[in-house]
Amino acid sequence: MMEHSARNAADAVSFDGFSLFPTQRQLLKDGKPVSIGSRAFDLLCALVARPGEVLSTQELISIVWRNIFVDEANLRVNLTHLRRALGEGEGKRYIVNIPGRGYMFRALLATPQTRPTSPGSAFAQAAASSTADLMGEEPQPLSLPRRISRVIGRDDVIQSLAAKLTNRRFLTVVGPGGIGKTTVALSVADQLLSNVNGQAILIDLAPILDPAQVPNSVAAALGLAIRTHDESESILEFLKGRTLLLIFDGCEHLAEAVASLVERIYLAKSNVYVLATSREPLRVVGENIHRLEPLAVPPEDDRLTAADIQAYSAVELFVERLGGGLEVTPESVFRIAEICRRLDGVALAIELAAGRAGTYGIEGLAARLDDRFKLLTLGRRTALPRQQTLRATIDWSYTLLAEQEQKILRHCGIFPDVFSLEGLAAVLGTGEQCDLGDAVESLVDKSLIVVKVTRDSVHYRLLDSMRAYAVDRLGEVDERNAAARRHALHVCGALGAERLQAGANLSSGLHITVADVRAALVWCFSGNDDRRVAVSLATDAGAFFLERSLLTECADWSEKALAILTDDERGSHQEVELLSNFAMPILFTRGGNDVVRSSLSRAIALLENRDDYSRWARLLRGLYVCHLREGNFRGMREVAERSQIQTFAEQSRSQNSWMMGLCQYFSGEHAAATETLSRALTILPVKRRVGETGVDPRVNAYNALARSQWFRGFADQALLTSGRNLAESAALDHPVSHCIALTWMAPIPLWTGDLDLAEQRIAELVETANRGALAPSRLAGSAWQGVIATRRGDHKTGLHLLQSSIDGMIGINNRLLHIIFLGHLAEALAAGGRLQDAIRAIDDAMALVDLYGETVNMPLLLRLRGDYLLALDPNDLDAAQTHYMRSLEWAERQGALAMELRTTLSLMKVHEMRGNSPIGRALLMAVYRRFTEGFSTADLVEARRVLSLAEGS
Repeated sequence: MMEHSARNAADAVSFDGFSLFPTQRQLLKDGKPVSIGSRAFDLLCALVARPGEVLSTQELISIVWRNIFVDEANLRVNLTHLRRALGEGEGKRYIVNIPGRGYMFRALLATPQTRPTSPGSAFAQAAASSTADLMGEEPQPLSLPRRISRVIGRDDVIQSLAAKLTNRRFLTVVGPGGIGKTTVALSVADQLLSNVNGQAILIDLAPILDPAQVPNSVAAALGLAIRTHDESESILEFLKGRTLLLIFDGCEHLAEAVASLVERIYLAKSNVYVLATSREPLRVVGENIHRLEPLAVPPEDDRLTAADIQAYSAVELFVERLGGGLEVTPESVFRIAEICRRLDGVALAIELAAGRAGTYGIEGLAARLDDRFKLLTLGRRTALPRQQTLRATIDWSYTLLAEQEQKILRHCGIFPDVFSLEGLAAVLGTGEQCDLGDAVESLVDKSLIVVKVTRDSVHYRLLDSMRAYAVDRLGEVDERNAAARRHALHVCGALGAERLQAGANLSSGLHITVADVRAALVWCFSGNDDRRVAVSLATDAGAFFLERSLLTECADWSEKALAILTDDERGSHQEVELLSNFAMPILFTRGGNDVVRSSLSRAIALLENRDDYSRWARLLRGLYVCHLREGNFRGMREVAERSQIQTFAEQSRSQNSWMMGLCQYFSGEHAAATETLSRALTILPVKRRVGETGVDPRVNAYNALARSQWFRGFADQALLTSGRNLAESAALDHPVSHCIALTWMAPIPLWTGDLDLAEQRIAELVETANRGALAPSRLAGSAWQGVIATRRGDHKTGLHLLQSSIDGMIGINNRLLHIIFLGHLAEALAAGGRLQDAIRAIDDAMALVDLYGETVNMPLLLRLRGDYLLALDPNDLDAAQTHYMRSLEWAERQGALAMELRTTLSLMKVHEMRGNSPIGRALLMAVYRRFTEGFSTADLVEARRVLSLAEGS
């Protein structure tokens, strides 16, 4: 065949400055001989004889080494020599390796008498005709490459696309590079051909650079002889009456040429099906577009188990492609999930990463993902060149872009999450807004930008790998620092606009994310010599972080900004804001301390003589909460009274009345507390933003109101109020507020005897506190779990949980619940027979009452001390009765009917032991008759039982 092809060639054939003389066995470059080995020369003649066609490895060996058995390695060595002789690697490529199929010559050819042509040159025509003659039959299309690995996570998509292609004949699978378009297309072909009696032909367009070569490359794939510059008519004629599936793979760089041919094939109304893969749609008649989504990745959810995570297709792919014989453990699964999330579920990136796990281990791999373009470089040798490394995959798309599109894509990389057109325009700088929407839409079509459409807005984002690539490109052209500064200024402006609109509950229209704020702050505080922007950004970010319960970040950035204030800025509104934003988060994450109190006190003092009562009132609320968390109830009342006197606006004074209502509750003034808090709740807005102190007044008002209702004997109302409180706090999407509500509402069902409901609320408290890293709330949840354990008979667990929680709260100076939990600790100690220790715990609690002024729990503490004295010495009835009588006095003074009932039940036992059962029964009946609701609660059910027994006796 070699000799036959040479005989039918003209004197020479030329390409790109080369002249090939087969009969003289000479190759010239610009008229000068090129040194080339005999086997390499024969390879060149064989490839040039059939340009645009793929010659298999075995076919090339049979041509060049006729009747000689040689290893494929010989072919690869001589191809390397040939490429070196042709100067490949200097920006030019003449010979293309088609993975799994063979090699193809792709340069334009010319004879000395003609202009350069596509594969239809005289030399090629003669070779193709000779080949057909030798075959003795019409040319046969090339078959599909054999799939060497299992397809993961695409079964539903493949079935759906096969059905759609069967019905509609023309489908384009669109998606970013490496997402798995070719894999899906080949699998769709298998599915389709199982239902349709025909053949599938893969036309790999990646090696083709000239759009004019598209028709003849398709013809070559169909096995047609190349006789003209454009074989489109031959293709259409060949397809008549045939049932074929044509797969056009990788159309994006030849979209117009492919679209023109495909549209003609589709409109010919034949039995030909067309399946295309591209990074952008072809936009022609009959095209049905399917955007291929990434593989499913597990969300960041602490509730997911290792088994749950392994069910996600991205993780399944990683595990199957795992290199180095590594074993997947339940612990490593969580790290694999993180890797898959950071790689956005892109199949190629996941396969490349899994292949490097054998070198670095899964932990090491996760740690190195920030340098992913160096890391993810060793793809399959059989993969297309553009898919052998992650960077090559993205480079392929980037180089196809116009210069302005490249600039826009680079600047998109500065956004760590979603972004808006306004934000992108700001980052690009002045003069870059013209036609930006059209340019971004074009990048979306090319699968380089992901669009997120909601009911109210349209936002965009880059996949994580594309973002890393864009940032690298920014650095290469020295644009990164300027873009980061413009991004920081944009974020600063958006935060300021958001704060201005907050009071009117309006949107600023400038969408920013938490990731935006973090990235801008990191840049500002990374030695970029922009101190003023850094301080402004940290100041405005405080409220943003507080509303999202990102307390640690709020405190950290505020502290950094306070440290760089100049003397001129000290005493300013900025310092006031930063002091507040520094102090309040620490209160909720680590508990109150001297630093918090001094910071708030300084901020309040700075506002004393300024006409800014609203901000001053907010800071007073912050100081109030500081005293509240420390259990300093006298300090709370001082602040509440100061707020009522010095807050001049009537509405502000009314809204601050919840602070006085809480003071009344903790003092046991339940009737007054109910009235004050009910009035406050009619004024405080239901739909609201959480205040800049990170505290929601409605939640605190509800907390105290529900408990006062229960103490007063209105158990049903208390349950309704607690349910309303939890529903509202959950709707705020503010973990701090919801944790506070759960902490204070958990006891309501506990007091009414519904342990299951109490346990549910406590579990939710612990989960929410853990998710938000809220140490005080987590400790409170653990303590309430101890109470439940004690009530269910497990006093050892109860004692451990209560004691460790109390110690933890003391360690962070959070004493708000100290007294009540000492009471429950005493119950656990007594349940374990440690009565003396239980009495000491009660004495400790009563000492704290004297110190801080929280008297609401005095009826409880006195009753419990009487119970334990009686259990310790049943003969000392006087000591127990004295405590019960004092408990009743406190309960009557406070209007705490529920406490009167419990104490009277205890006192009745003393009367029975004295032989005065009628007196005890009369006392209990008198208290019972004062109740108007809550008759199904545990205390009233117990009272009826005792009264019934007493009456029967």
